[in-house]
Amino acid sequence: MVYKTFLINLDGASKRFENIRRQLDFIGMPFERIPAVDGKLLSQKQISSSYSAKLNRQNYFTPLTRGEIGCYLSHIAVFKKILDENLDYAIVLEDDLIFKPGFIRIPEVVESIKLPWSYIKLIAPEKKKKIERRIRLDIESGEGSNFELVRWNKVPIGTAAYIISREGAEKFLEKRSIFYRPLDVDLQFPWETGVKIWGLFPQMVEEAPMPSQIGRRRLKTHYPLARVVHKLKYLVTSAANRKR
Repeated sequence: MVYKTFLINLDGASKRFENIRRQLDFIGMPFERIPAVDGKLLSQKQISSSYSAKLNRQNYFTPLTRGEIGCYLSHIAVFKKILDENLDYAIVLEDDLIFKPGFIRIPEVVESIKLPWSYIKLIAPEKKKKIERRIRLDIESGEGSNFELVRWNKVPIGTAAYIISREGAEKFLEKRSIFYRPLDVDLQFPWETGVKIWGLFPQMVEEAPMPSQIGRRRLKTHYPLARVVHKLKYLVTSAANRKR
């Protein structure tokens, strides 16, 4: 299978780049740097061509920040490269990670997967989510257990490290040519994008204790209790789609 490892890194964030470059060089994983889109530098025309404030109000509880818009566009740029270069898949990394030695085996793990897949999270930060399904892979992790694919009842947030297939990239570009939620939130709506999300355990990478470059989310919501309404809608629609 033909693949590449892409590292998303903001111009000017040289310390973050050097830190992760040294790690990837040490474990022997070649990569290509993708300049991140700086949301602060986008014109309103550039924002409006990809982000819908109207759909955001209808489907999310708060407007996206420029940082969140830039983050989404950065990953979209990677999806387009996957198609342009006719890759089977890509390993996509942000620049705030710490790698374990076993990370170099990720391509070997991908080759061992027999079932169809389109998106595999390599890191699941924040609070743990309930796992609905586990599939053991026929390959040892080197940590005293087997690698396994897992599926959660609700996908954990974050886009720091993942694998995406050409099919997964095609679906995202088709369904989200115009977007209105943060990318990691969109991952929690697989019935909309058609991209089924798996996770890989044990995790061979973890987030470094660095401040986010996306910036803090504004506390302003579209209307009172908008966040509560959004969560209730999600619970109802996700339950209905799991029964299908």
